[in-house]
Amino acid sequence: MRAAVTSAVGGPIEISDVPDAERRSGEILVRVMAASVNRLDRMVFERGAGMGRDAVFPLIQGIDAAGVIESGSGAMTTGLRVVMKPSIACRRCRWCRANRAADCVDAKTFGIDRQGGFAELISVPRSNLIKLPDEVSFVSGAAAAHTHAVVLRMIRSAGELPPDPVTMVTGAGGALGTAAVQIAAALGHRVISVASSDTKLLATRDLGALVGLNRVTGDLVNDIGVTTDGAGVDLVIETTGAAEVISEAYASLGRGGTLVLVAAAPGVRLELDALDVYRSRHRIIGSANSNLTDFTDVYRMLTIDGIEPVVAQRFGLEQAAEAMEAVLDRDRIGKVVIDMGDGE
Repeated sequence: MRAAVTSAVGGPIEISDVPDAERRSGEILVRVMAASVNRLDRMVFERGAGMGRDAVFPLIQGIDAAGVIESGSGAMTTGLRVVMKPSIACRRCRWCRANRAADCVDAKTFGIDRQGGFAELISVPRSNLIKLPDEVSFVSGAAAAHTHAVVLRMIRSAGELPPDPVTMVTGAGGALGTAAVQIAAALGHRVISVASSDTKLLATRDLGALVGLNRVTGDLVNDIGVTTDGAGVDLVIETTGAAEVISEAYASLGRGGTLVLVAAAPGVRLELDALDVYRSRHRIIGSANSNLTDFTDVYRMLTIDGIEPVVAQRFGLEQAAEAMEAVLDRDRIGKVVIDMGDGE
């Protein structure tokens, strides 16, 4: 089979003929039709590690994929359209036993702990596959596998929110940001998108944001105060990991507000006034994965709510190295996808 193989930390990425992926015991062999390129993929490429663990090179990267079953059994029959969940829960730790697989302490991830989706074939545990709805293309299926499911988990992690919650999404033009705007709007939130350019903000308005704020040309905390009549926001979905943005996001919270972090650059510090946290009932949550229910529910939302993941660029498998570079484009709106099929 053909695969994009990352030979070492920092590359190069080479398209190679490698032995066909073999169907492991208890797993399903999937012919990959599309795989998205995520920030986590880029992190592994640059640092040789992701999710706190070192990757072993040479490595076929790609944490997610959508495709067709090449060899299956039972309900997972040959020819069925499927999408794979990026992480494999251990099912043994206390968090897995509490039905919180998103917090699994020993989860394994495709493209880090084992070969990933940048290949023609991949072996996937049966429990990591769900049927891809007929209404959802392979490209959209791959584009939503990580980002949209992670965003849904972020929102659910916030717990009880007031009626008609006001939700701020930072980095709203990126892959996670566009997903966050779409999911939050579909859930009935009043979404305020925050981005570094007016072009990105205009795009998020089309995705469901009611207000767009440019944090480069404006004063974000002041602008949030004006927009909310001083009440602040109920939820912040923070996707940038940048120190200044995280601080502004926290300062934008209203009473009982929750800041959910999905990224942070090394060494980023957030100073808190404990008395202010107590009085304001603020919460800060880290969230970087999803439960199987989140993953499954996202594809129902794509079908029922008509959500179409934003895809900035498509590349063929032969262009995997270019696709990995495209993730660095700060002007990009949405996701980068490797399309190995006909795009349907």
